[in-house]
Amino acid sequence: MKKMFMVAALFAAFSLVACGGEQPKQTEESVDAIEEVAEEAAEAAEEAAEEAEAVAEELAEEAEAVAEELAEEAEDLAEELSKEAEAVAKDLVKAAEKVSAESIKAAEKAAGEAMKAAEKAAEEAMKAALKL
Repeated sequence: MKKMFMVAALFAAFSLVACGGEQPKQTEESVDAIEEVAEEAAEAAEEAAEEAEAVAEELAEEAEAVAEELAEEAEDLAEELSKEAEAVAKDLVKAAEKVSAESIKAAEKAAGEAMKAAEKAAEEAMKAALKL
């Protein structure tokens, strides 16, 4: 903003020097026009900066609101996943208990069959011993 005004002032100074110290009416009008344009440009730049600042503030507020909403959603999802994980863990415990019960029954059955086989083998061994 200020640079534009300084450029206009320098242009006016160079024009004055180029004319040998005399400032013709046309050059004076040009300098005035340049100064006016520079002032308008400075005002426009200042307004644009103010608008940009307002937009930046608005965007920051919107970003904060979105961040809060996302944090709430993440918290809800974490809670939901925790509940689901707990339910899955309970199901796994039940399945393990069922497998354990079935394993115990199978082991008992195998032990019973082994006992019967051992008894039968003992009987046959006794029969064989009696034959001798």
